[in-house]
Amino acid sequence: MHPVHLLGKDGGYTVMPLAALDPGAAAWADTAVVRPTEGPWLALERAPLSRQGLAYGMYGGTGSLRSARGDLAMGPAWTLQLGYFATQEIGVFATAFFGWRDNRYDATLIETRYTAELQYLPLRLGILHGGLYGGAGLAHRYEDAVKLVGDRVVAGDESTAAVTGGAMFQLDLHTRLALTARLGIAAAHGEQMHDAIIGLCVY
Repeated sequence: MHPVHLLGKDGGYTVMPLAALDPGAAAWADTAVVRPTEGPWLALERAPLSRQGLAYGMYGGTGSLRSARGDLAMGPAWTLQLGYFATQEIGVFATAFFGWRDNRYDATLIETRYTAELQYLPLRLGILHGGLYGGAGLAHRYEDAVKLVGDRVVAGDESTAAVTGGAMFQLDLHTRLALTARLGIAAAHGEQMHDAIIGLCVY
């Protein structure tokens, strides 16, 4: 039984079980005190991050995008994900990547990738988590203008297979929410590209 300390209106003092507090004692008391260090209190810590079940994420950052002419430069990059964690460590996702930048002719280069991705996050140090991811799918690159041999300027439009992979790190903010950073590499169009993005995962 949890004890309650009662200070009476007349200056008296008594201790009684909380469950035994009756209208008479309540009328007599001027102040009641319940101490957290007494009785059957069970102090609970916050529950750890739980990934199991449906999950989605959105990330933004920067990525290196290669033009059809071969030059490599950075541009904004975004990734959206929807998937499912079968266990605390292993999840499968559908992933969409979008990146863009201006090419050497001040035309827009747009890179999109659509992949199936496997995530494996076995490492945990307190609220910090780490692991790897890898995926495969399709990539599409479109450029408004690409200058070719003979000074002809044409639009660049190419679709190829894509393979992605990298490391990911998480800081759990809540039982079902994690701040996530990803450092990735992608192979597509016969070239290699990189990205660094950060965002939120909801589980």
